[in-house]
Amino acid sequence: MRIEVSPGDVAASRFAISPLSETMAALRLFAGAHPAGPLLPWVHRHRDRYAALLGDALSADP
Repeated sequence: MRIEVSPGDVAASRFAISPLSETMAALRLFAGAHPAGPLLPWVHRHRDRYAALLGDALSADP
């Protein structure tokens, strides 16, 4: 099987949007804006690092 993709196919795809939406969804989970459900163990493992990054961003000089 061979699948050929043209530059127009790539331009018309949502490839670049998906990673951004996944990132935003993860940030909402860390912030507690949405219930984590089955991702709760993952959120617990990484929440401290998110809090540290958030603290660094809040304390940075503009």
